[in-house]
Amino acid sequence: MRSLAGCSFFLRKTCLTCVLVYYVHYTLSKNTMSDSKLIALHVSPSSGIPIYRQLMDQIQRLIASESLAVGAELPSVRNLAEQHAINPMTVSKAYSALEMQGILTRLRGKGMIVSDNNSSQLKVGERLQQLDSTIEKLALEADQLGIEDEALVGYLAKLLKAKNRRSSS
Repeated sequence: MRSLAGCSFFLRKTCLTCVLVYYVHYTLSKNTMSDSKLIALHVSPSSGIPIYRQLMDQIQRLIASESLAVGAELPSVRNLAEQHAINPMTVSKAYSALEMQGILTRLRGKGMIVSDNNSSQLKVGERLQQLDSTIEKLALEADQLGIEDEALVGYLAKLLKAKNRRSSS
């Protein structure tokens, strides 16, 4: 293990914190996953939707929104599994299903990349259609709670404004 001399401030606080900070910095600096391969995915084991399906849907949405450009490398199966504390076979299943759909391409020695298949680049209307089931569920739950349409739309607009302010700062 390398010297922890540069962590004197943290050593005064707690040695464990220093070792953890050093380990994270050292492992990330050793190119275990480059910044270009970090993608924002959220996995919810209790949602009732299989985890591989959650990964597939989120990757498809990132590609549709062009957050993942054509040719972009995805994290390795191992890195994504470790990042979300899930079984690597789950990630592999999601990647393989997306490859079969032509959305991802496997490159020997490089891993998975976003395919140049233009069908994965959806127009805004098509992207909105992907939200249909979510919006229908939201409308049903709001109706069951007795929330008027105008109040729901106003609340959604307020949430979107707050999200945009957070992301712009």
